[in-house]
Amino acid sequence: VGANPIIDRTRTYFLGGSLGGTMGGTIMAYEPTITRGIFAVPGGNWSMLFERSTAWEILQPAAQGAYPEPEDAQMIVSLFGMQMELIDPITAGRHVLRDPLPGSPVKTILMWQAIGDSLVNNVATEMTAREFGIPVLGPSVKAPWRLDIVTGPQPSAFSIYDEHRTPLPTGFNTPEDDNGTHSGVNDRPAILRSIEHFVNTGEAINTCVVGGNAAPCDCATGACD
Repeated sequence: VGANPIIDRTRTYFLGGSLGGTMGGTIMAYEPTITRGIFAVPGGNWSMLFERSTAWEILQPAAQGAYPEPEDAQMIVSLFGMQMELIDPITAGRHVLRDPLPGSPVKTILMWQAIGDSLVNNVATEMTAREFGIPVLGPSVKAPWRLDIVTGPQPSAFSIYDEHRTPLPTGFNTPEDDNGTHSGVNDRPAILRSIEHFVNTGEAINTCVVGGNAAPCDCATGACD
């Protein structure tokens, strides 16, 4: 304002949810100045994301209406994914923490998923976390395949929340009814505390608590409050 800066460029961070969290993995791989990123309910591998999202119900008739054979429809989805590889966090993920690109520093990332997410499938989120090389913060409600579970403050970490929303996704390549957890989980006080701590300190910590002790983020126990 006038001659006075109103943004502290040394304290500028990235926060994105859903599509913003998904594309955040790509943005942070290439971003040369922002080093701290927060991804709410993100995913990766576009070929896996398309058909499992409720948003696909709107796009499916236009994308597949001229191709009634199921085999052709699957080919179209795969071609969509190929076209988007350059902006897929699965492609860029290894460069966020493990193998930074020239001119781009190593980043620190806080991310989370909600069990039974019907817009961004849990498989896609966990696959992205593996590609980043981000461990799961423990104690955890779930132990995803080939992801380490760690305790204590971490420079980067992945948290898993369970609101016990229904209906749960079936696991098939079909759009699911929106059970509300994709967006609703982001309002949980434990998540807001984790964001505040990460932004202010650069530490990813487990902020789910039961009886004063760190606990799995099982919202039915009050741990997410």
